[in-house]
Amino acid sequence: MKRLFIISILWVFFITPSVIHATTISWDGTTGLLPSDPSIKPQSRFEVVNYASYLSMNDKYLNITDTSDGLEVDLIKDDIAPILSTDNWFYQVELRMNSHSRPKLDWGADLGVATIDKWAMIVISSDFIGFESANGNSLVNGCSYAMDTTDGFHTYRVSKIDDTISLFVDTFDIPVLSILYGDLEASDWNHIRLAASSGPGVCDYDVKKFKFHSTPVPEPTSILLFAVGLSLIGSANYRQNKNK
Repeated sequence: MKRLFIISILWVFFITPSVIHATTISWDGTTGLLPSDPSIKPQSRFEVVNYASYLSMNDKYLNITDTSDGLEVDLIKDDIAPILSTDNWFYQVELRMNSHSRPKLDWGADLGVATIDKWAMIVISSDFIGFESANGNSLVNGCSYAMDTTDGFHTYRVSKIDDTISLFVDTFDIPVLSILYGDLEASDWNHIRLAASSGPGVCDYDVKKFKFHSTPVPEPTSILLFAVGLSLIGSANYRQNKNK
């Protein structure tokens, strides 16, 4: 009986929790460090792709100034575990748009998450925000939210809960846009993008903070195993108390 009890404890506390491990990746401009600074812990450090000269720290925030049409910069993190379609997650950025110019769909910043199967990025223009198509030239379902993004820093939050993707601005009770996860365009990039500019076009904007948090959802079989483990513990305790 004691052996069964020990096995149950090991099952619940060492095997089952491994399937529900949460991930948090964050950066805060008040540190004065670029998101790619080598002194940042590897789990929260981003990689600069293309033109690092477009990035600078200014008064505790990151400035992205892309002055060349045809060139771009990206701050990404791809050394991460696969972000699955069953995972629940959110990302949040505090950003101020200054200016931009881009052909076709005119926006200044794009950022967010590319999972193993979907492109869950948003674009931020001076007067609208919305979910971005994979090529950056259109909006998912043609939907956007009109707002002035140049009047100061705003907090943009995108959350995925089950099959719904929601976009919030400054407050997190009522979303300004909501779509189905299945409406997003296909992607297999699997990375997190803190900030980026566009190859065609120019932009200037500032970022104060960024955070990504993911909570994998256990599969039904894992939940069943967890329940079995708990029942074994309960049964063992009951029998031990009964035999006292």
